[in-house]
Order: sequence, then C-alpha cells, then structure tokens
Amino acid sequence: MKSPIHQGSIIRKLYRHYHRWLPQSAVKTTAKTEKSSFFQVASRYDALFLDAYGVLYGGSLTQSDLGPRIGENLYRLRQQGVHLRLLSNNGHESVATIVEKLQQLGIVLKPQEIITSGMVAAPFIRATALHDHAYHLIGSAQTREAYAPDPQRLIWQPDHPQPARYILACSDSIYYGSESQKWVEESLAEAPLPLLVVNPDMVVPRPDGSWFPVAGYTALDLHQRYGAPFIGIGKPFSPIFRYALQSLPAMTNPRLLMVGDTLETDILGANLCGMDSCLTLSGTMASMDRSWPDYCAEQGVWPDWVVEHIAD
Repeated sequence: MKSPIHQGSIIRKLYRHYHRWLPQSAVKTTAKTEKSSFFQVASRYDALFLDAYGVLYGGSLTQSDLGPRIGENLYRLRQQGVHLRLLSNNGHESVATIVEKLQQLGIVLKPQEIITSGMVAAPFIRATALHDHAYHLIGSAQTREAYAPDPQRLIWQPDHPQPARYILACSDSIYYGSESQKWVEESLAEAPLPLLVVNPDMVVPRPDGSWFPVAGYTALDLHQRYGAPFIGIGKPFSPIFRYALQSLPAMTNPRLLMVGDTLETDILGANLCGMDSCLTLSGTMASMDRSWPDYCAEQGVWPDWVVEHIAD
C-alpha cells in the first residue's frame, strides 16, 4: 500500500534515480535561469509543450480560479501562431476525457494537440522484439480501454495461453491488493521481466501540500525488489519527446519550450532532447521545503525559465 509523502527530501531522493538512466548531457549544472511571467516567455517560441497536472490543473491550482486566465493565454498564443501541445505522463485517461476536463476549467485544447505517454506505448512496443508477446498491465479499466496494445495479449486471467514477457506500467490506482498485483509479482519472482514505464511520475502534488505516490514510484519499487529492468517511455525519457516532436508541422530551426512543474521529468526531459524549459511553481514545487534555486542546485538540474504559474 502507499501513503502520502510529507517530506520534500524523500521526493528529491526518489527522482535522483533517473539521473542514472539518462545521459549526463541532460543535466544542466550551470544556473542561467531567469524568472519571468509566462506569456512573456511563451511568446518567444514557435511551439510549446505543456505538462497537465500541476500546470493546467491539480496541485495548488485545485482551489484556484486560474483556469479561464490560463485558457485566455493559450488562446492568445495560438492566435500568434504558436503551436500548442499538451505533453502528459497520463497513462489512464483518454484524450476525450482530458479534453472534457480542460473545457470544464475554461481551457480549450484540440484532441490533436494532446499527447499522452499512454499514446506512445503501442508504437514503442511495436518497434521492439516484445511486440508479439503477452504482457501484464499495471493500469485501470480506463487504461485498458484507451491504451492497452494488442488486448488479446494482455494477461487478465490466470489461464492465459502465453507467459508474460514484459510489464506495462501505466497507472497504479487499482493495483495494490488486486489480482494484477499478485500476477505481476509472481511473474517477477520467477524472472525479472522488463518494466515498460508509461508514467514515470513518482508523485503528484495534493491540495493539502503533500505528495501522493503514483506509477513511477511503484515501478521503481518493483525494479529495486526484483531487479526488473526499468525502461522509461514517458517524461523524462526520450520516447515521448520523439513522438511529440513528430507531431509538429515542418519548421526550420523551431524554437521549442517545455513547460512543467516537475524538475526531474519535464525539465530533465527537455534538457535531454535539447529544447528550452520553463519550471512552474504551481505544482510539485508549491510545497517543497526548498526554494527553487536551492532545489535546482541540489538536484543538479536547471530550467531556462521559472514562472509562478501559466495564468500570467
């Protein structure tokens, strides 16, 4: 079972594991960060990649009325010709669900402007030797409907004709105490199956100032206990960024910006693929026991920009 985390030091320690699995070029150790307002920053770029939870909604934004102001900013940027993409480690909600959720907040994004890590799973697997093998899914009913590749290969009954060859980790919302947990851990006890981690987020911020562990936390736990290889698909790992870049129209030397609230997924991933990055203080950072400069220095990761939130 999982419990809320109340200490920022635990979050920082968890996320430092990702440094081991990424090239050192992803780590900007020189502080050249500027603090500004979001619209002033965003207007400089040809395309924006926006994280969802903690940036557009959730976290410290839950009780706020910033949605319409965020929606207005995105509308103005689109009118200026800036290409918008939501880029989320969401491995359970469908695009239609996300569109509706945003509309209720006064934020309009088109379905073709939304990219989730769940969308990347199937093409990623098709390009590997795992594509024709059975697998276990750490995910919800929504995950199965929206993102599970080759449903006939998904093991959801004990008498499946094929043994699992990998585990797809999307959402752990119903994992603990389920039959799925039993099957996954029995399989891992027999052999360290690769963990394809669609959602590498360790935690999500809660309105009360704590953080709640999510799929990345569970995947890291399985990696540590069973020696299962951890293969990242979502941010900060490159598959989701490659997918997102391919979604843009052809441009010559485009100016690209990743906007996110989590230093070790959004910002680290942007640094890895060579785009600029903007850290918002409205999500993971809102309750952190470090100022953002101290946090960046401790983790060894720096964004190009810092903003309070994206409603300015």
